[in-house]
Amino acid sequence: MNKIFVFLAAILILLPIHRAHAVLVDRVVAIVNDDVITLSEVEQEGRKLFQQIARQVPTAELDTNLDKARKEVLSSLIDKALVEQRAKALGVTVDDKEITMAMETMAANNHMDVDTLKSKIVAQGISVDDYRNRLKWQILQSKVINYEIRSKIVITEEKARQYYQQQGVKDIPEGYHILQIGLQWGTNKKYPNRDKALAQAKQLEKMLAEQQSFSELAREYSDLPSASDGGDLGYFAKNELAAFMKEAILKMKPGETSPIVEASDNTLQILKLLSIKSGDVVERPPFDSVKQEIIHKLQDEELDRQFARWLKDIRAQAYIKTIL
Repeated sequence: MNKIFVFLAAILILLPIHRAHAVLVDRVVAIVNDDVITLSEVEQEGRKLFQQIARQVPTAELDTNLDKARKEVLSSLIDKALVEQRAKALGVTVDDKEITMAMETMAANNHMDVDTLKSKIVAQGISVDDYRNRLKWQILQSKVINYEIRSKIVITEEKARQYYQQQGVKDIPEGYHILQIGLQWGTNKKYPNRDKALAQAKQLEKMLAEQQSFSELAREYSDLPSASDGGDLGYFAKNELAAFMKEAILKMKPGETSPIVEASDNTLQILKLLSIKSGDVVERPPFDSVKQEIIHKLQDEELDRQFARWLKDIRAQAYIKTIL
């Protein structure tokens, strides 16, 4: 969900992306309890999406697709407004010190100082103030979710063991089930050179040796698309494994983590093998070696379910009127 800006008195002149010849006066497009959302906010929030649609969609279908996208952006802004209102009711706030600390953490995690981080943000066409506002929203949302939902989710070892035991052979696809953490280096990458990436990879090895969750570390540190899924790459047949993966994976037993391996695209990786299935034979790691991964997986699934239900409930209790 994205951040909402409510301009109660703004009257702006906008040039819609798909009709450069038309002039549109800003207007209210949604009322959410005591707050309003304006068309200019929708246009600003969805600007990159709308530009992408304008580049890719045939002219005859452009208006329909843009209208649909605007409604989706508006829906996300309504959700944001409701979360912000709930935060206010709970007395949850975010101060400048927290935002500054978040930026300092972001810079440190990317091996740069704050001024360099700011330069990179501006180079992407985002003002530092906008970036700080995005961070503020993320922190606020996280606090509300932690208070309202996450703090009430308890995944017991018994439940994790039950999941482990009930995952039958038919539930596991053929092949090698692999997790990955990848650290990339080079121009415009997170790490400027291989030495910096290697230093971080060695630190991650220590964290994994201390039994920290592979999935959580992947979400926080990995630069690869699989990071959002806790590093989960899914299942690979033996002949589908990249050379660097095959060299590591074929030496491992389920539950084991590889040493640092090097891919061909300036990426250092750490791999974890979760299971191997060949025909009806499945090799799985001992429960204790995957317990934390299972607990995090079940926590994430339950959080998604409860957040969707929580959002549906506060929507049902709110006064919402859309005029788009």
